[in-house]
Amino acid sequence: MNFYILYSFTPTTLMKIIKPICTVLLSLLVLRAGAQYDPAKIDKKAVQLFDQSMMEGRERNLKAGVELLKKAVAVDNHYADAYLSMAGMYTELKNYQAAVDNYKIARSIDSIYFKDYSLSYSIPLAGLGKFEAALAAVNDFKSIPTLHESSLRAADYRIRSYQFAIDYAAKKINRDYKFDPHNMGDSINSSVSEYFPTISLDGKH
Repeated sequence: MNFYILYSFTPTTLMKIIKPICTVLLSLLVLRAGAQYDPAKIDKKAVQLFDQSMMEGRERNLKAGVELLKKAVAVDNHYADAYLSMAGMYTELKNYQAAVDNYKIARSIDSIYFKDYSLSYSIPLAGLGKFEAALAAVNDFKSIPTLHESSLRAADYRIRSYQFAIDYAAKKINRDYKFDPHNMGDSINSSVSEYFPTISLDGKH
């Protein structure tokens, strides 16, 4: 029965079904053809240092993790994953300029491989007050054709946040305003992001 159902399609109908599938497959092939970064070709000593840094990162020893990643890229300066991980750790440490610098190095190695990290790249850009660049990074991320629904939601949330900042600046309500937050110390702030404070379990803090 399925045999006759398959061949009951007219050539025009079959083309309407096949053409979108072929377009997607061709797009993916073109993207990968332009890629330059191959993790399998990275120096093994650099990979060992990278693995050690990931262990430090899991223990929240971010500074130690960064130092190991610096050694990894000293061994192999084409190690995009090491630069990306270093950027992520610097973001956690709120060293936004260092994070942006490392993201840019990773992007220069392979801009196609980097696309998946454009959303993360937008965060330290926003931390530096560069909201237009952050918005452009998120839009670049959204151009990926195979994004999961949760990734799209995260991207849309960032877009709303960055657009709000851009629109606020455009109003020029306070011409002397500069986005330059400072940690006020352990008595007020912690080392983690506090843009979205929550109520403690006892409801008192």
